[in-house]
Amino acid sequence: MNINDKVFNLTAPNFMLNKTYKLSKTGTGTLISVASPFVGNWEFEIDSSELDYGLLCLNLTRYCGGELIQDCFPMLSRQKRENFITPPHIWETLND
Repeated sequence: MNINDKVFNLTAPNFMLNKTYKLSKTGTGTLISVASPFVGNWEFEIDSSELDYGLLCLNLTRYCGGELIQDCFPMLSRQKRENFITPPHIWETLND
């Protein structure tokens, strides 16, 4: 883990929804690594033109504190918000 990486933990009432998010700055935005005991691990990137690193950290803190994802990230598309909850490949399979 890089010294500049930040880790956030979502502890839900249902333990199957718990997640750990690791944010890593990239050259073009932020790489988000998600670890979930129920659906596994995945990564996705948010471009800095969509949401800068500081605001992403602030809003992820709110989300992990219990606020709704759509309230924390209204500037992101529904698909990008879903990436915080479930792996992107699940939606690709369902949409096929």
